[in-house]
Amino acid sequence: MKTIQKNNSWLKLHRAILDWEWWDDHNTTRLFLYLLIKANYEDKKWKGIKVPRGSLITGREKLASETGLTEQQIRTSFSKLKSTSEITTKSTNRFTVVSIVKYEDYQHNEGRVTSKTTSEPQNKQPTDNQQITTTKELKKERKKEVIKPDGISEDVWIEWKAHRSKKKASVTDRVVKSLKSEADKASISLQEAMEMCCDRGWTGFNAEWVTGNKNNQTYSKKQFWDAEKRYDRNKAQWYPAKNQDIKIMQTYQKENGMKVIRYL
Repeated sequence: MKTIQKNNSWLKLHRAILDWEWWDDHNTTRLFLYLLIKANYEDKKWKGIKVPRGSLITGREKLASETGLTEQQIRTSFSKLKSTSEITTKSTNRFTVVSIVKYEDYQHNEGRVTSKTTSEPQNKQPTDNQQITTTKELKKERKKEVIKPDGISEDVWIEWKAHRSKKKASVTDRVVKSLKSEADKASISLQEAMEMCCDRGWTGFNAEWVTGNKNNQTYSKKQFWDAEKRYDRNKAQWYPAKNQDIKIMQTYQKENGMKVIRYL
């Protein structure tokens, strides 16, 4: 092991990281620890660019080389870390500036009073510590990680969770179950419902928004495909649902920015 030359060349890592939501994601944990270690411990300049404490300049190729991860794994882990506000990134065509959001939490200054309880009587500390522990346990319970449902791609899952986080909406088993129930009513997959929420900026999801109702006639992709298949099979002749199928196809085309076709 190399001898550490600088007094400031270390960071603190609390055992609580074992409860971190990304801890069992080895790629994301490996990348985050690397960023923590490589981040500037003081403000610096690089080629005229100010790189503040807790930040570093890097790129996906360099990260892949030094962490052993692929560039795709780097991209995926970046998305996860940004979705939970662990890091922020600012990219140019030459490099990326990565900043650790709570960098100070991983540092320690012996000369600095870091807690109000250090100057309080010892007999008060057990009560305070118990209260802090109870609060952490409650937060841990609330932040229980929801397992990605079967049939959902990793990219869509991450995008949907980030979308809800941006809307300040939680991700719980109940939310996913409710979304699945509405998706089934609309005859679409859970992944399609998640994609629709992200594309249209919806926090919630209601089957009537895509299946159509009296006030707002809207149709799903499946309804459009089914109508198109029926029409293609029978377009040379009249059939009972022909006018309704034409309406479904034209409405879907209009609402999704497609060219509206004039059917016969």
